[in-house]
Amino acid sequence: MLRSMCAPRYQIRESRGWQYLFLLEKTLQKEGKTKKPFLALPVRSATMKNRNSEPVQWTTVYAFRGTDERVLTLCPWEFWRFWDAVRLEAPCFYRTHALTTWTKAGWLKFSAREAGEEVEYIPGEDFETVSSFPDDGRECIALPRVVGALKDRMDVFRSTWVLRRSLRPNVLAPTSTPLPHKSQSKEQRARILSVCSGTAWESHGVAVSV
Repeated sequence: MLRSMCAPRYQIRESRGWQYLFLLEKTLQKEGKTKKPFLALPVRSATMKNRNSEPVQWTTVYAFRGTDERVLTLCPWEFWRFWDAVRLEAPCFYRTHALTTWTKAGWLKFSAREAGEEVEYIPGEDFETVSSFPDDGRECIALPRVVGALKDRMDVFRSTWVLRRSLRPNVLAPTSTPLPHKSQSKEQRARILSVCSGTAWESHGVAVSV
């Protein structure tokens, strides 16, 4: 019923609460042993054939949303209701208002492609997010840069995704989200509620380079 009522005007988006609980449990286990947070930045395979088929890394995009005041204090529920993760393309695939720019290596590949060679553009290596977004009426936020051991992986990730404010609020549908139960401890119930309530999460232990 909810889907049929909202479909004409709003987009239905699944909210997978178990993913956040999984990351929370992993972080607590990691911190208990090494005092370092568990981080889930994806590793891109050099042999990946179709990068456009890669699913959105919902939890990672949220965790590394950065310190922009427009998104910093949003809980996962609020964040995905009002913001979208937009997959970035190489500059040559934008007709207007490109969201990426070439690197030196990417420009050489583009020149080779113009000469008839078959090439594959790799995010972070051949193109990266523009330093200033086009004035096309859409509000965008670039994912932050980080320093340290995660720098290279984050450079690839921030060249793959960008945040863009939704034209209309999304209708979130909790999927695979456990409910608190009286048989659970207070701490377990608090963790579940923190996923669905107004509690903002942050990635501590990661130095953000603005």
